[in-house]
Amino acid sequence: MAVVHEENLKFSEVREHLDSLADEVASIASDLWSLVELERQLARAEIAWQLGKRFNQDEALDWGCAVDRAEEDLAAWCAPGATMKK
Repeated sequence: MAVVHEENLKFSEVREHLDSLADEVASIASDLWSLVELERQLARAEIAWQLGKRFNQDEALDWGCAVDRAEEDLAAWCAPGATMKK
């Protein structure tokens, strides 16, 4: 991160510096959000594994006594989840 020490900066230079800092903050926030999402998926996978249940990334956890679910073909492929779409 660059530090500006001059007192007589032009407005355009200040604006450029602030834009650069904003880009850095946005990049850090994006990286942090990716880590949070990864941690959420890992937690869901661990819960499913501990309970001996199936876990499909990017799909709802649809098991338990309170869930009504339709019969599914376990041999069929699912559409790509949110992490596979760009």
